[in-house]
Amino acid sequence: MREGLFAKAKLGQFISGATSNYIGARRIINGQDHALEIANDAIIFERLLKASRGTFEFEKLLFSTNVALA
Repeated sequence: MREGLFAKAKLGQFISGATSNYIGARRIINGQDHALEIANDAIIFERLLKASRGTFEFEKLLFSTNVALA
């Protein structure tokens, strides 16, 4: 994935410090199979990780049912 050995794209083209294109990154692994669902899970996970710096915001996101694909 990092070197683009299995696809014509590298993971860094889709996910880097500045960008997170989880749908595009999905192509490297398994085409577009369940891309929206997996991207949504990745966004939720990323938000939880970022929010874990502050306990209140983390708990708010963790128990929220309205977190969805942005």
